[in-house]
Amino acid sequence: MINRREFVKTLSAGVAASLLMPKKLLAFPANSSIGIQLYTLHQQMKNDAIGTLQKVADVGFYTVETAGYHERKFYGFSPKEFKKLVSDMGMISQSSHAGVNLVNIDETIEDTLNAGMSYLVLPSFDREKRGSLDGFRAAADDFNVMGEKCKKAGLSFAYHNHSFEFEEMEGKVPYDTLLENTDPGFVSMQLDLYWMVYGRKDPLAYFNKFPGRFELFHVK
Repeated sequence: MINRREFVKTLSAGVAASLLMPKKLLAFPANSSIGIQLYTLHQQMKNDAIGTLQKVADVGFYTVETAGYHERKFYGFSPKEFKKLVSDMGMISQSSHAGVNLVNIDETIEDTLNAGMSYLVLPSFDREKRGSLDGFRAAADDFNVMGEKCKKAGLSFAYHNHSFEFEEMEGKVPYDTLLENTDPGFVSMQLDLYWMVYGRKDPLAYFNKFPGRFELFHVK
């Protein structure tokens, strides 16, 4: 079982991994939601997924984003089992971080939908493509293919950044290359505000330069 003190300590340190800013604190649209990225509690989820989810619900979160998709299961539960588990606790699982690629995209879409989620989020991509802008363009092409498949299935595809996307190469910011070479109709961005600021870039400038491209946020 999870020790309550350890749970609260971990949650307090990582509550900043929210999916969206609190609508009660900021003037977000009525359909915005505040949630927690369960990677924040990855060890607790590994040790006791049910107990951890219940404590997350008890704290007051009503949206979760998973980071435990493996062998077509979410934290060891089938997609439909996980959906029911979260629903029975009064929450929804809005999105999933998954190592999706052109090979497993179809089955991952099926599982993500069966888990009741609205977004499939790619948390990173192959290191070999990160060494040049051509590699980033190739990644963008993959995003477009996967995003189009997601859209046809009724799911949204998003990409989550870290800081390496903001390290300039060939006189250009690679993150800009991703934005410029992905179709807004197929690919949105889950902007990790911390990693963008860590990369010495201004989120507000990106909101103005690429309006409508950022549907999900991680806040630390």
